Amino acid sequence: MWIICNSSKYGSWTWADAYAGNNYNEVSLRARYNDPDAYLDFYSPHWYQWQSSDAFFNKTIGEWMDDGYKAVIIGETPGYNVNNSNWNMSLSNAYLYAHWNGYSGVCAWKSPWENDGYGTFAGITPATNYFHRQYPDLVYPNGGDTQQYIAYRGVSASLEEKEMKTNNEMEIFLGDENTLVVNIGNDNGATMQIVDMLTYRILHIQKLERRCTTLSLLPFRDSRIIVVRVTQGAVSCSKKIYLNR
Repeated sequence: MWIICNSSKYGSWTWADAYAGNNYNEVSLRARYNDPDAYLDFYSPHWYQWQSSDAFFNKTIGEWMDDGYKAVIIGETPGYNVNNSNWNMSLSNAYLYAHWNGYSGVCAWKSPWENDGYGTFAGITPATNYFHRQYPDLVYPNGGDTQQYIAYRGVSASLEEKEMKTNNEMEIFLGDENTLVVNIGNDNGATMQIVDMLTYRILHIQKLERRCTTLSLLPFRDSRIIVVRVTQGAVSCSKKIYLNR
């Protein structure tokens, strides 16, 4: 459950000391049951603000886990805004940051009772609705924009661009089919992140120091769909790009 039982990057700090470390990699599982079929499909660690570790919303999968290649779903986390214990994070942003950091999902806590102190429908609903407004095709991949769903499934015949968000001071576009161009409008610096949309893996992170940056897309051709996100202070811009292999 807790991150210390899913990753060896954090020291032990609870009654679970004896179980600290990655209990679910192949070596650990097969030490308990020596069979090639003993493996984990995806991780599902829990995070609460009292844990003496970093959080999924401020660490990528590779930074938080030692097995950064398998899917990770946050199996439990507070169903409310965390604004104590040195954390100041709204649940809405926690969902978004988890997605941007490469995680495959978040299950905020809601018990069968309306309020056990860790989460309520009223606290979770605004956050999940906000995420749906940002990424409707991830929440309901079979509904909404049929053409977008077809492209998402890799049926599109040619390279396409689909803008997700726009900002007057930023531009993300293709110079040609193999070149990405990013304009940030001023010299204050920005961060660019490229994510594989089908696996939600972070493929590239780069600091942008110039107003115009170009980047070859050839290293990302193994991915069919990428999202390029540029953040500069409180301003951000994203674009989804479909790539032909």
